[in-house]
Amino acid sequence: MWQHKCPGNESLANSGQYRLVTFDFRNHGKTTTSHNTSLESFLTDAETIMDEVAGDRPILVGWSLGADLAAWYAASHLGRVAGLFLIDGAVLVNLVTDPDEMRSRLNTPAMWIGPVLLSLVGMGYRLTPSEMATVTIEVNTRREQLLSAYNQLDCPVELVLTTKTVREKGASAEQKNARWRAGGEQLAHL
Repeated sequence: MWQHKCPGNESLANSGQYRLVTFDFRNHGKTTTSHNTSLESFLTDAETIMDEVAGDRPILVGWSLGADLAAWYAASHLGRVAGLFLIDGAVLVNLVTDPDEMRSRLNTPAMWIGPVLLSLVGMGYRLTPSEMATVTIEVNTRREQLLSAYNQLDCPVELVLTTKTVREKGASAEQKNARWRAGGEQLAHL
């Protein structure tokens, strides 16, 4: 686990009272379907929610894509966030070495059927395999620039990472997992 501490932010809770706000990004959970599924559109969603309902200096919790979005949001809205709790995302590593291979790997029947089945019960996401590949490639490309975001942060950060991000077996999976761990270790040394 990596912790980033900033002077003057030792206590995240002043009143001892909390309010939990959760939301789904576009094409996730019970949201409506949108054809704009760029990383910038997800950041716009985060800004809208933060402006409308988040309250003063919230603690942001994000998992996977949500972790990346929380880190980018906090870096571009200094003084607005009291702290970040990030899970399995926002790591300084690009795991997509071959965008065409990523697109091909995600264009399978399971990637077409799985989200449809999950959406029937209000879970999962409604991204086509092409949209999923585009978002994955975008997020991973932006991760190469995350160090600048972390260097700007004025709030504490807790980052929890799995030791493996890729479940497949073989040399390619081992290389991706090694890069994932190295990205986490790089953050630990900031």
